[in-house]
Amino acid sequence: MGSLYDFATKSCFNQWDIAHNCHTMSSQWAWDTLWMPLFHLRLSSRWVLTRISVKILMPEICDCFFQWPLVAFLTSIQARNSIEALRRLISEFRGLGSALANQDPVLSLMLEATRPLLEFAGVLHEERLITVEYGGYDIPRYVRLSRMKEICKAIISLMMCELTPDDIAMSPSLLHAVALYYDAVCQRELQALAVPYRRSTDSFHHRRADALLRYLPIKGPEKSLNCIGIAAGIPYSGMLGVFADHYHAPWAAGRTYDSSQPFMLLVAEDSYRDLRWVLLSDMNEAEYDPLAVPPD
Repeated sequence: MGSLYDFATKSCFNQWDIAHNCHTMSSQWAWDTLWMPLFHLRLSSRWVLTRISVKILMPEICDCFFQWPLVAFLTSIQARNSIEALRRLISEFRGLGSALANQDPVLSLMLEATRPLLEFAGVLHEERLITVEYGGYDIPRYVRLSRMKEICKAIISLMMCELTPDDIAMSPSLLHAVALYYDAVCQRELQALAVPYRRSTDSFHHRRADALLRYLPIKGPEKSLNCIGIAAGIPYSGMLGVFADHYHAPWAAGRTYDSSQPFMLLVAEDSYRDLRWVLLSDMNEAEYDPLAVPPD
């Protein structure tokens, strides 16, 4: 059973149906086919799950949901309506302590998967996509500042709300899921919004703002230069263009280029941190310099 959930979770990375040559909502499929039946079993026949050791339920099944944050974000986007319905259904369990995971891991996962902060993380991930079907060569789309401010205000309002438990509002893992290490703008906006709360005489708000500011900014992993998979040049059988091409194995060469003409490969230490797709209308506010193709 654990192998099934592990395989199905990994399959969510495949968002393309080869047979029909179209985008497929594989994360929603996993949610409807694997996770919702497990959650219904917990709600209607909990005694069945008590026969399975917690030592198996947690690492082999429940932990699969958050094993890769990207999959959790995609699920929060694709299964949004179902997650909202489940959130209402289990509202009576809100406020239970974090120790619940060791006693009732499936219910704990249900609560974690329906957290509003995870929904905000999914909203931000959706904003960073070129389209829902296309991620853009692992380069995020620039999120317009007005939209980022709107989302960050909603996040801060949730974190400072007295109805939001401490284990959510002050959780480093949840905060890092929302303010990803490579999104300096999101981190900066959250910091700016938290400062007035930190100066507040209200101990509740001061404590939460202090925790948020303590966890930001987020340091990213060490990186080295890598080919991003984008080439610009003139193929022998075509015109100047920008193409999806890596320069060595394990990726097969997609095309050959005219060696007498300018040729470029996009190389960066971290494409998520250093590069953005920016609309022309956002160029004045975006803190990124355009790349000219072909070079001057």
